[in-house]
Amino acid sequence: GILPNCVSVNQSAFVEGRSILDNALVAFEVIHCMKSKTKGKHGDVALKIDFSKAYDIMDGGYIRGLMHSMGFDEKWIKWVMMCVESVNYSVKVNEDSTCPIFPSRGLRQGDHLSPYLFILCSEGLTALIRQAERNGSLHGVKVRRNASVVSHLLFADDCFLFCRAESNEAATLKNILATFGEASGQLVNFQKSEVFFGRKASDQIKTEVAAVLYVNIALGTGKYLGLPSMEPVERCLSNQYFNLFLLTR
Repeated sequence: GILPNCVSVNQSAFVEGRSILDNALVAFEVIHCMKSKTKGKHGDVALKIDFSKAYDIMDGGYIRGLMHSMGFDEKWIKWVMMCVESVNYSVKVNEDSTCPIFPSRGLRQGDHLSPYLFILCSEGLTALIRQAERNGSLHGVKVRRNASVVSHLLFADDCFLFCRAESNEAATLKNILATFGEASGQLVNFQKSEVFFGRKASDQIKTEVAAVLYVNIALGTGKYLGLPSMEPVERCLSNQYFNLFLLTR
């Protein structure tokens, strides 16, 4: 298929040859590293983002523009946009249906095309994060000295973002999310998002970063993809969670 060639490795959902659990495993490993890290000058931050009504408010103009920038053929873009823009709804009142309602934005949930369009649209967020990494305003997390840097992990309509525990890097992340939201229509629900800090982050830095991001500090009580979302569990215990998760699928 074409998706593995145009969707970044940071996205693990709906792409042939990848499993959504791939990024869950990476996220667990990174958070374990953050918890146990004692060397280095900087603490680390993991931010779990919750997008509000992600499919319902995706902007059609953004979808079209992104496909243009990724090099899709004009005829193909036209066909895709016909599928997106021809959607209509009606409301049944008593026994009568109203006139068709044509939405101004959004991807129809349940449509087989929608998940693939959504992960394509997430490439805009990836591009902004990589740009910030190149100019040195954002730094991801390494689990060891020679390992690859992990700056973000995407799970369809949710994501984990990683940076140094510094207020200026938190501000960079927030600006990236604002820019992406303005272009795509996506809105971050900061009340439902949460942040986890590595071992080296001081209480003062935790307070400053959480205030910049306007999110709650994770207490480790929630679950994500059926697994503990930000809980810094010991590795043997996390393996038990994965085994139980796989047995119950």
